[in-house]
Amino acid sequence: MLLVRSLQPYDRLPDGEEFVYDAFVAHHVDNRVWVINHLLPFLEKQRKLRLCLHERDFLPGNFIADNIVNNMKVSRKVILVFSEDFADSEWCLFEATTAYNRILAEGASSVVIIMLEDIRHRPVDNTIRNLLHAVAYIEWGSERSDRPVFFRKLLDALQ
Repeated sequence: MLLVRSLQPYDRLPDGEEFVYDAFVAHHVDNRVWVINHLLPFLEKQRKLRLCLHERDFLPGNFIADNIVNNMKVSRKVILVFSEDFADSEWCLFEATTAYNRILAEGASSVVIIMLEDIRHRPVDNTIRNLLHAVAYIEWGSERSDRPVFFRKLLDALQ
């Protein structure tokens, strides 16, 4: 599946700040299908929010680390999609560290954690452990009936 950037220009966000994105989404590549099938349709299609995804929005030719840092700076929020694969990935840990630094500078409300898979009871990097203590996370339930509550909590966190 190919992701295509919208040709519509971005509007100024209500708080007067000029962000390019409503949220930067950090996820492991193995969770890409979940992001495309669940997160994008709800947040971009239904709620008209602008998400930054590395496979679609990073500038080719730039260092990955620069793309991460620069795109997080121009995003109103950072969404971290935690999974077993995320916790084991060096690039995802870099994104988590960058997001944690943002919490230290701007407060916990600047980061939203989605617990796609429960990683609380496994050995994790100190940064992930600190994030789990600093930010209330939203759990993705396997039952379809859990989804309305999940999406309501997600929208509340993105306000």
